[in-house]
Amino acid sequence: MAELIIFMGPTGAGKTVQAENMVQRLGWVHISSGQLLREDPSEAAVMARGDLVVSADVERLVTAAVAQQATGRSIILDGFPRSLDEAKWLEHQLETWQLKLRVVIVFDVDRTTSDERLRKRQRADDTVAALDRKWSAYELATRPVIDYYQQLGLLKHVDGNLSEDEVYATIGSILA
Repeated sequence: MAELIIFMGPTGAGKTVQAENMVQRLGWVHISSGQLLREDPSEAAVMARGDLVVSADVERLVTAAVAQQATGRSIILDGFPRSLDEAKWLEHQLETWQLKLRVVIVFDVDRTTSDERLRKRQRADDTVAALDRKWSAYELATRPVIDYYQQLGLLKHVDGNLSEDEVYATIGSILA
């Protein structure tokens, strides 16, 4: 059975960069909930305000993205689930998708590092006000998800403040 690896962390933690590294080096599939939402015009407007998109809309987009992948390919899911309800929804989907959740990797990063990275990428949804709302939403909604996966014994932490190569090496040791 193919595996699912979840990358979690606040905005600017390096989740997408590391997922793309895994794709290039290991040939895995990367599904970024943020990218899926930015490609949807109505959802992109919600994100530009720094608000969380309604769970049902994210679940619909993630389901469609998973359905497009060949059976048997391991997937890195970046930025989802964001709430406990989404985590439980995802848990029920795994059998349908023929995936086994292997590990949830949390990228721990401080706000200063995050802000520096976000200034460099200059996306429309990276305004100061939007970032403040994203960090607040992460602290309120996503922390319980982290606790949930910790209780299940699936959670691993990575110091997202390290260099790109150091973070990749840490992920490699987790997946070894």
